[in-house]
Amino acid sequence: MAARTIDGPDKDWLTSAEVRVLFGISKGTLQKLIRSGEFPTSLEIVPGGMRGWSWEDIVYWRLRVARQERLKKSEGQTGPISGQPGPKRARKPEDD
Repeated sequence: MAARTIDGPDKDWLTSAEVRVLFGISKGTLQKLIRSGEFPTSLEIVPGGMRGWSWEDIVYWRLRVARQERLKKSEGQTGPISGQPGPKRARKPEDD
């Protein structure tokens, strides 16, 4: 399999196996993300045959997830990938 970068793919379509390798997830996790609506559904590349995702759809999805994580961090929430707790609340004198 050819290496892929954010700058662009070596082809326009990604298979399920390529998507799983790209994000380091299992087939079950990918299916769960699709069923929950958190990941785009695959498209029919060849009529009656192979399915896959366009590179643009995958990049858009990843950028959207990254943006959501940044917003959660700025609101002091834990993101699904970062796993880091949000900032601590400042202590007030009445808390003592």
